Amino acid sequence: AYGFWLATKGNVRKVQGRLNDVGMLLAVHALRDGETGKLAPHSHELLEEIARWVRLYHMLFWANEVKPARGDRGASFSELHTERGMKGLLARNALTAREYALLVNNPALPQSQRHHAVLEWVLARFVHARRTGLLLGGVAMESRVLEECCKLRAVCASITDDKAARMPLSYVHLVQLLVDTLVALAPFALYPKLGVLSVMLSGCLAIFYRGFLELSKSFLDPFGNDDMLGVDAPENFDISCLLCETNAGSVRWLNGILELPFDTADAETK
Repeated sequence: AYGFWLATKGNVRKVQGRLNDVGMLLAVHALRDGETGKLAPHSHELLEEIARWVRLYHMLFWANEVKPARGDRGASFSELHTERGMKGLLARNALTAREYALLVNNPALPQSQRHHAVLEWVLARFVHARRTGLLLGGVAMESRVLEECCKLRAVCASITDDKAARMPLSYVHLVQLLVDTLVALAPFALYPKLGVLSVMLSGCLAIFYRGFLELSKSFLDPFGNDDMLGVDAPENFDISCLLCETNAGSVRWLNGILELPFDTADAETK
């Protein structure tokens, strides 16, 4: 169970890493003014648009991975896939009216696949920017960006697949029966030798074994979807924190290199 939780944690961070890699590569290769080193206006618009799509992709992906639970401290992120949620994203300028129509009014695009469409927008915009000259760099740069996007898709798919096939239910049920049987029979087994002390020791055994069992089951539910404990367990991943980190990272590379500290025109001449 802990191995599954640890692997999921690694994949969650890989998603953020791939998104940051794409943002950094595009910001570095964006077209700039030859004299000032500042981003060209159209390049700046391109990077801002892709940053917005990165945020939208990340939100829609996690909206597909979580579901309402008693331990939620507020509204579930799964509501972003509802009509109300999509209209809320539209009202907050997370997507445009045209993008909203493409995601909502496409009968061939189920709710669970909307984030894939956004990733394809990013790739298509990248290819178009390369063709129009807004992004510089050779074949190696293009291959690297495409590779990072493919890795991103693969990691996201791994999170979904691993969550759907965490552990056979029969094994979990067997362990539950073994622990319940041990806890129920422990007082009768201990009483002949320990007498009254068996009452206290049986309680300790129950707390120990049942506690570890509940902890193990919570590790199998890192997003709190199954609501096993009925509370927001501390080992659950905080989706709001992940979204905040990715939202900040989507513009980190753009803002960090708005202007270069050297004259690009002189560098090219030399």
